[in-house]
Amino acid sequence: MKLESLFVIEGIGSASGLIYEDNQLSIICDNANYLYQYTMDDSHLSRIVLSTADVMEHIPKLLKLDLESVVRFENMLYIFGSGSTIQRNILFEVNLDDNSVVDHNLDYFYSKLKSYAGIQDCDFNIEGTILNDGIWYFFQRGNAGTGKNGIFKIVGNLMDDNYQIDFIEIILPKIENLFTSFTDAVWVNNRIYFLATAEKTLSAFDDGHILGTLVGQINPATMQVTTTQLISNLHKFEGMTFYSQTLEYIEFLLCEDNDSDESDSVIYKLTLSTK
Repeated sequence: MKLESLFVIEGIGSASGLIYEDNQLSIICDNANYLYQYTMDDSHLSRIVLSTADVMEHIPKLLKLDLESVVRFENMLYIFGSGSTIQRNILFEVNLDDNSVVDHNLDYFYSKLKSYAGIQDCDFNIEGTILNDGIWYFFQRGNAGTGKNGIFKIVGNLMDDNYQIDFIEIILPKIENLFTSFTDAVWVNNRIYFLATAEKTLSAFDDGHILGTLVGQINPATMQVTTTQLISNLHKFEGMTFYSQTLEYIEFLLCEDNDSDESDSVIYKLTLSTK
């Protein structure tokens, strides 16, 4: 395993999710109403407005949309709010052909997920999303006092109420005697790779002291965790995207939410052995 700082993107902070495609990064931040697009060849940063507001960046915690997960399917990006408060029950669909944006209210959808899994409003916190072969996977971060850490598996169209819900509760390893919980996940080669952090907080809303991040794999056929590995005792990595692969290793790009008002984001490269 090798974790290294790759480059710094100036002008954005609190990065919470990213997608890599054709030497370009699409990035969301939990305290901004933009989708950021960063071209790695020339370090050019552009913005797409997702929702207009008086404050568009460094939005106060009580007002932010808390955009935590992004997934790409064909020419569309789907960006989800965490659902940890009412204003965070939102989905943005971004058409990358013309950068048009459509938003959806997820009050009803998220309420059904909470009801199915027996998760209280104050403990609900979606941190990662995967769409593969028509099946949605939503990664619930169970770091609250009575929170459940697990994966919602959704078959069907999210918008027409004609879907099947399953919830698989997953207990992850501890860091310094605190259980880790999901912060993001991606699907690569019929495996789910995920990030999980340990944070000293009993709330799905309030931040806490970071104890570290681990990376792991899940077998989609059994939904069982097959491997985990500590990658940092310092960083709270909240986003991961597939970067490259050879016969010997696989590489991901990671972004970090350092829960501060800094306006720069470090992009890291994580290299894992495939043997």
